[in-house]
Amino acid sequence: LKALATRFGPERPISVTRLEAYRTCPYLFYLENILGLETPEEPRYDIDARQWGLVVHRVMEKLYAGGSLLVEQVHDAAMKALDATLAEVELPVFWQEVTRRVFANLLPDLVRCEAELREDGFQPQKTELSLNGNLTKDIAVRGRFDRVDANAVSFRVLDYKTGRPGNFTPKAVIDGTHVQLPLYAWLFQQAKPELAIDNFG
Repeated sequence: LKALATRFGPERPISVTRLEAYRTCPYLFYLENILGLETPEEPRYDIDARQWGLVVHRVMEKLYAGGSLLVEQVHDAAMKALDATLAEVELPVFWQEVTRRVFANLLPDLVRCEAELREDGFQPQKTELSLNGNLTKDIAVRGRFDRVDANAVSFRVLDYKTGRPGNFTPKAVIDGTHVQLPLYAWLFQQAKPELAIDNFG
């Protein structure tokens, strides 16, 4: 607790992601964030999950960097964003091509999902948004949102997941075993109290 107090406190916010990691396994949090221990990685012969997550997040950030798009524009704009992202990340040519093919296979689902999100009148407003807030006088948190969609009166917080979706079910939120998205929504509402929380996911 003393080590935690020196690293996190009212003047040193803890990220929402780290708070979620602490809730999941305090001991692993201690090993990684207090002792700074890392598990050496074995050689890989596939796309590293973190690298794939980085690519997807950057593509989605670039896709809406200029604001909302018509759904009909999403496919071509996403492929351009992918090309720009692959030019930035260090992937061998072979894995760049694999990434292009995997992304192209997923793109129709992405376009369909975007169309469903727009049906209720919500449009992408912010991507990669950073906010801070105080849960209590002793607990300051910060979060980096993947995306916020809004209409005139309410908003939705969206978080892109390329890994384990099982931790982010409605049951996990209701049971209180998942706090990341509810805290992100709460942080955004503190910054925009005129907007109601419509949903997150």
